[in-house]
Amino acid sequence: MQLSKGLISRPLVFLGLCLLTSSGCHRPNSNMIAFIPQTTGIDIWESAHEAAKSEGDKYGLTIYWNAPARDDDAQQQVMLVRAVLQRPLKGLILAPDHYLALLSVLRSATEMHVPVAVINTQVPLEPTPDLALFVNDEQEMGQELVERLSLALGDHGEVAIIGMAPNTDHLYRRLKAIQEILSTRHSSIHVVAIKNGTANISEDQQIVYALAHDHPHIDALIALDGSSLRAAWSERRIGNLPNRVLLIGCDRQRDAMRGIRLGEIDSTVVEDTGEMAREAVRFIAQSGKDNHQGILREIKPILITRTNIDSPSIQAFLSMDRTNP
Repeated sequence: MQLSKGLISRPLVFLGLCLLTSSGCHRPNSNMIAFIPQTTGIDIWESAHEAAKSEGDKYGLTIYWNAPARDDDAQQQVMLVRAVLQRPLKGLILAPDHYLALLSVLRSATEMHVPVAVINTQVPLEPTPDLALFVNDEQEMGQELVERLSLALGDHGEVAIIGMAPNTDHLYRRLKAIQEILSTRHSSIHVVAIKNGTANISEDQQIVYALAHDHPHIDALIALDGSSLRAAWSERRIGNLPNRVLLIGCDRQRDAMRGIRLGEIDSTVVEDTGEMAREAVRFIAQSGKDNHQGILREIKPILITRTNIDSPSIQAFLSMDRTNP
């Protein structure tokens, strides 16, 4: 009986070590990549999902896809990442909601030598052979927004900015880029108001309504996120925002595309999350090679206007969106 007890205890000890260390128990030649975005069911992430699956097929890799029901549920995202790290994985693709909440699990993954590709949101960690970052080029996005604004306004006028959110690094960098480019290159365009968004269209409509009331002479409105752009468009359609106010945003959902086609939204500049996902899959597929190294790459955003929306390149870009009109 003593011998039997000893034989049983060793596998249990080994199993415990597998769960607590980076001994390779998490990665026994797995061909699965776990992809945990901020949420599901919206085009910015569904297109990334399709891109990851397509790229994974080239390497014989499968994509496990799961996400919180809401894009503000950081705790649920942490739980999902912790759960997948207990599985055999080839690697992890993560689009953090609140990156500070995810730092501990990101460190855990890299300590276990699970290759991790963070997309869309830059985190305060240095790239390593096990950690790469593929993020939106916020400086380029700010430049695209400002150049479009300048072209439409004749390089002078008043503009309001909405959709800022506290503790949201990528939106902060986007806003700073807009402000810096306006001050250095287009000083006759003045920002007269900056308003936070709520990610709730009804509440954002109230913000737009108050902004239009307090600043009746604005010439343009820049929306930093999708909810703010759709809220501004809704307020325009019911008459609370004058038609003369130029609308420029950062959204790629069906409503935004329809507004552009109708000429009611001037343009939108959007993250190429599909390209981020493809880069992430390639990074993970090549993990373990001698020349494998950490990467920080900024992916150029895409400008969509009424003029180019039906061009082959933009239609190809939108083709993975299930909401594409």
